[in-house]
Amino acid sequence: MASEILIEHALVISLPVTGAIAAEKIKIISEAAFKAVESGDYEKALEIIILGMEQFPHDFSLQLDFAALLGDHSENFNGQLKSLVYTI
Repeated sequence: MASEILIEHALVISLPVTGAIAAEKIKIISEAAFKAVESGDYEKALEIIILGMEQFPHDFSLQLDFAALLGDHSENFNGQLKSLVYTI
C-alpha cells in the first residue's frame, strides 16, 4: 500500500528543469563574446569567455569557445607567448 502511494506521488510530482538557468546564462556569455569577435575585439571576447568559465568551470561549450578564440587570436601573439600557445 505504501509503495502505491509513493508511485502515485512520483507520477504527479513537478520537478524544475535542470540546468535551464545556467544554460541561458552560458548562451548570453557566448553571444556577448561572439559580438566582441564580430567587432574584431578578440581580447574582450577572451575576457568574457574567461569570466564565464570562472562562473561555469565545467561547461564544455565555454571551454570550446575559449580554445577557438585562443587559436584564432594566437596569430596576433609575439615571442614567447606565441611559442607557448603553439606547444600546448
